[in-house]
Amino acid sequence: MDLRELSDDGFVFYFAGKRSDIDVDTLGDTLSALAEALRRINEVVDPEFELEITIEATSGGSFFANVRIRKLAKSPLARIAGHLLLAMLSAYLYDLATYKKPVFRLEGDEFVIVTDQEVIKLPIAVLENQERIARKPEIAKSIKQAFEAVEDNEEVNGVAIIPITPEARPLIVLPRHEFKTIIHNAGRIIEGSRTPFQLTPRRTFTRTTTERVSLVIVKAVLRRSRRKWQFTWNGTDISAPITDAPFFDRLESREISISQGDALDVDLAVTQSLDEDSQAWSNVEFVVTLVHGLIQMPRQQNLGL
Repeated sequence: MDLRELSDDGFVFYFAGKRSDIDVDTLGDTLSALAEALRRINEVVDPEFELEITIEATSGGSFFANVRIRKLAKSPLARIAGHLLLAMLSAYLYDLATYKKPVFRLEGDEFVIVTDQEVIKLPIAVLENQERIARKPEIAKSIKQAFEAVEDNEEVNGVAIIPITPEARPLIVLPRHEFKTIIHNAGRIIEGSRTPFQLTPRRTFTRTTTERVSLVIVKAVLRRSRRKWQFTWNGTDISAPITDAPFFDRLESREISISQGDALDVDLAVTQSLDEDSQAWSNVEFVVTLVHGLIQMPRQQNLGL
């Protein structure tokens, strides 16, 4: 779900359970506390603008509450739109819950939340403010009150936040057994004993294979060092250092002389990295570990020794 272009500042708060069994107090207390949490988030990220939150309608066999966020401008332009506040609230709840704990990561100019069911793409502005939000006990207090309200009503089986867009999928779904976890973690934030929100480190998978190949020399580094030579390999330009000490001994003793167009018969170590999303391996490093010999071409311009 790509929320970077979302423009509607409304959302649906869904109570799972029989509508007739969800009392008015549960509804009012939960929505009031969530509204206060959104206002507190707005105070952190966009303090020049007040927030007005209204419940427009209810519908469904279970209980759906349509909520509208509106900025009351004190200056010409709001920096953080209402739908971004909703994204920040959802990321905050993901961080408090343990149910299907997501992966938070940065990909270019996107903040991405990866769950078992969904990949949610958010504007970078969400990430830029998330750590500040996570440290605020006032926000945690409002979230704690909201989930204490639904926890007290045994008929509520879960809650969800859904954008008001055609065929929208939930931003977050929280089953009842996670209410206590959210309440507990929110309490720890209030006490100052919980580690703030953090990005999930991306796992790195690499592999290194060595094969015997011929490399055409494009640019040589004739002094012994870790500087990279430039080669052409199977029509592709690559750069690689040569770590074979006896090869440089032969160069320094003038046992061999390299000219333009020559090639080296070498053992080439190729390190590759796995992209978790595409499951494709890509080359990240080349190292010439052993030079078996020089393949001389017809003599042209001399490169050095």
